[in-house]
Amino acid sequence: MKNVYFFLISNLIPGLFVASQTPKIFYISFKPTEIFEGNPVHEFPQDSITTSSKEKITIFPQINYPETAGDYTQSKFSIDRDKKYVLPYIKSALAINPDIKLFASPWSPPAWMKVSGKMVGIRPDNTLKDSAKIYKAYSLYLTKYIKAYAKEGVTISRLNPQNETDMNSTYPSCVMTTKEMSNLVMNYLIPEFKRSNVKTEIWAGT
Repeated sequence: MKNVYFFLISNLIPGLFVASQTPKIFYISFKPTEIFEGNPVHEFPQDSITTSSKEKITIFPQINYPETAGDYTQSKFSIDRDKKYVLPYIKSALAINPDIKLFASPWSPPAWMKVSGKMVGIRPDNTLKDSAKIYKAYSLYLTKYIKAYAKEGVTISRLNPQNETDMNSTYPSCVMTTKEMSNLVMNYLIPEFKRSNVKTEIWAGT
């Protein structure tokens, strides 16, 4: 396949990596008959699952990029964790097929930007704060993510501002109405992309 699209979940990017001393590329096919021991989604602790074929898959913690409450300028933003756990695998894939297109789709904004103050949902206030300062800070957050990856030689071709906009779940999520997404994209994200000369396309929903 010439174009393969990878999910890059910006607030956690849990990734499924087989425990190894050296980076390897694995193509995992989930079949109806495949049985996993344990829940493959955990909020914080690192865990692992074992497939019925006895392959051990490590699940990395669902951790956001560095959060500093009130950091509206995103001066503390960093992708240091990705440089160790995510980018080596992406670069290995790109070395095999440089035509791979990647898109990012955050499951949740940083907790401090939400009404609930939590990344996980199942609560009525699992939404982005309705504030110009928050919208601007979140747009900068997403822009810095794309630029940081570009600096590492990895191009994010498309951005979906919010994954599963109607999901209010036990894992990181954020309910975002059409009106809220339109406000975020049209009044904050697109202008920030233009200011920062970011060419990434913006797509609605995943």
